[in-house]
Amino acid sequence: MKFFPIMGDAYKLVDYSLLDLSVDTSEYYNNVNPKFDSLKDYVAHVKNRTQCKLLYGGYLEHRAIYTSNHFTGDKRDFHLGIDVWVAANTPLFAPCDMVLHSMAYNNAELDYGYTLIYYLQKMDCHLLLGHLSKSSLVDKEIGMSVKEKSLIAFLGNSSENGGWEPHVHVQLIKDMGENKGDYPGVCTQSDLDFYRSNCPSPINLILA
Repeated sequence: MKFFPIMGDAYKLVDYSLLDLSVDTSEYYNNVNPKFDSLKDYVAHVKNRTQCKLLYGGYLEHRAIYTSNHFTGDKRDFHLGIDVWVAANTPLFAPCDMVLHSMAYNNAELDYGYTLIYYLQKMDCHLLLGHLSKSSLVDKEIGMSVKEKSLIAFLGNSSENGGWEPHVHVQLIKDMGENKGDYPGVCTQSDLDFYRSNCPSPINLILA
């Protein structure tokens, strides 16, 4: 199934490099080097090392970066989408014809911040985009249709995206249940089998 890349066609495959945040394999958790003590510094380090414009990765990755009360109570630390790390205000585009399912400002610490969820009839699936700019929700109406390749949003900065280093969280969701404007982006190990089935990899929408 073919899609228009969410990041747009200005980027090629050579512009992307993997960002590893797995507790099992990532050098991020090696505190010997002080520059790895913060996520912002680590993202900058990997961008500089790879000389790539965008970093991506994280599907089903077991991470240890969810330190706010929004996550730690249930030990939710398995990531269910793919993150693309690039500068705030970077535009995002519709990968196919879509309908706006819901939207919200999820304002807990390290939550999604501004969030859009679309229904993709082509896949009979929903697309969640998190950590967006406030402007991304302006002039949006539930049920509105957008055409493939349309400009749909911009990445948010840390003051509006839940407090994160700028990136977009891209997640596919087969069954939204009763959720609107929000859906778990990380889960516990005990729930991983369910969410792995309900949230397939969105890689074909990114590296289209």
